[in-house]
Amino acid sequence: MTAIEDVLSSELKWSSPRERHQISRMFAEKGFPGCVGLIDGTLIELLQRPRFDGETYYDRKANYSINAQIVCDHRRKITFLYCGLPGSVQDVSAARRSTLWKYLERDESVIFGREEYLLGDSGYIPMPHLVPAFKVSAANCEKSDFNNCLAHARVINEHCIGVLKSRWHSLKQLRTQLKSDGAVEHDPTPNENPTATGLGAGQSGTSLCNRVMENALRICRQHGGFLNRQRRMQDNNGVFHAP
Repeated sequence: MTAIEDVLSSELKWSSPRERHQISRMFAEKGFPGCVGLIDGTLIELLQRPRFDGETYYDRKANYSINAQIVCDHRRKITFLYCGLPGSVQDVSAARRSTLWKYLERDESVIFGREEYLLGDSGYIPMPHLVPAFKVSAANCEKSDFNNCLAHARVINEHCIGVLKSRWHSLKQLRTQLKSDGAVEHDPTPNENPTATGLGAGQSGTSLCNRVMENALRICRQHGGFLNRQRRMQDNNGVFHAP
């Protein structure tokens, strides 16, 4: 954990307003103007059962692990990290414990500009600055189309986590015995005086999700045969396969 803390203090930086503008432009090409990052959770397996409260580290994959929350941009550059909670903790619960969460749930925020947001999978919940995938069946075509568009963008974060674990093999299985339950995170609050403003009064996570869905579907339908390809992958039962 000490090595991770050293990296957090020296290398990990939240995107500046200018960088977020560029990130948003790149994600706009995928149908998500305003998106400034992708959030996802991953499990870091432990070789040994932790000495204290070991049962809480037993995860859904039948391993002992810790949960890590990672935000990256379109270049797979990590801009936020929060890790150390037991592997049995769900992603949304782990994210709730992080410094980032209090900025995600505010209408006015010091790290997000107007109508800027993160994309996440269905393990998260709609918030003023977070748009997750819908928890729906394939029978809802519009929301299924949106989930496919979102998955097409979110694959960047999955690649980021894969590259991270390939680069540092110890992240595939930590051999150090955990002696405490302390979590490690990077505070994304910028040092300089913020110039960005939030969404404005009255804007909720649900209204943001609806607006983002409308924009994403419009752009995806205009520009690509991506959704058409997804429909061609539909099986006889009407189930959409993941891209």
